Amino acid sequence: MSAGQLSRNRSLSMSSGRSSNARHTEEIQLLAVDTVSDRGAGRLVVSYDAGQTAIVWDCMTGDEVARFASYENLTVAAWMRNGNVAFGKPEIPIALRWY
Repeated sequence: MSAGQLSRNRSLSMSSGRSSNARHTEEIQLLAVDTVSDRGAGRLVVSYDAGQTAIVWDCMTGDEVARFASYENLTVAAWMRNGNVAFGKPEIPIALRWY
């Protein structure tokens, strides 16, 4: 899905992080560790909460790397080999490049 398609669907919005103080305010529903890309190599994890916020974390430092706000309730998060993180639900698969 291209950036144009993503903005038309308004399924997710993204902001960059870098704050080690930011945390989820709702119950975490999904966790996915990047064990497949060269960039993540087990260092990055994405968490998604009941408030429809996904946060990419650096596991070594605890810093927030990026934050996504979803307009849909998502049920899956997975890392792809090219470093993209994919979010989706059975009806609407969504793929994002976050960096």
